[in-house]
Amino acid sequence: MLRASLNGVDGVAEDIQLILTKGPEMIHQAAAIVTKVGPFLPFVLSIVEDPALPQVITRIKTLKTLHEKGSPSTPSSAASGPPKGIDLKRALPILDAAIWYEKHKWAPFAIGASVVLALIGVGRLTKR
Repeated sequence: MLRASLNGVDGVAEDIQLILTKGPEMIHQAAAIVTKVGPFLPFVLSIVEDPALPQVITRIKTLKTLHEKGSPSTPSSAASGPPKGIDLKRALPILDAAIWYEKHKWAPFAIGASVVLALIGVGRLTKR
């Protein structure tokens, strides 16, 4: 009976053993993550709770793999170690464009209308 009640504890014991062997490194990594993410925690929580997160992560992994295949490896970059992160700076122009659009939703309609009016004006000028 006692052995039956300890069967559920075996996994916990293995986890504790893992923490004891890799504890300092894991604690250091966790502290570094919390320090960097701390100010953005409410936003990070909203990202983690988003149902589309697995799809976004899959696409980011695909982009990273394609980027790594397409970029030539140079001896200087190999010596310095692998790059950190997923190269989010490449997404900044797209995010800036999305932010601009959200602030100026009227602009595409205004631009489209001005193009149509310009074409009509050019058409009338050439029919003289």
